[in-house]
Amino acid sequence: MFAAFILACGTTHFLEIWVLWHPEYGVQGLMKALTAAISLATAVALWRLVPQALALPTPAQFQRVTDQLHAETEQRTWRSTGRAAPRKPIARSSTV
Repeated sequence: MFAAFILACGTTHFLEIWVLWHPEYGVQGLMKALTAAISLATAVALWRLVPQALALPTPAQFQRVTDQLHAETEQRTWRSTGRAAPRKPIARSSTV
């Protein structure tokens, strides 16, 4: 729908130039009306999609899940070989 809107806008701009030499104002008016209708339909469709777009996970959320999955995969790999998983060192704060 967005592509149709862009195409209709481009056609309207073309007709603006065309009408300078060929007085076809009816065609120009119909194209502007069509562009307006497509614009309105696109705006309504986008209005309905905004809540869904805002509900999408952020890159940070994806990274957190990816890290958890990598850790779980690593643990399962170590368990399947019968060895204990290596422990990560605990970060120590340098307080004086």
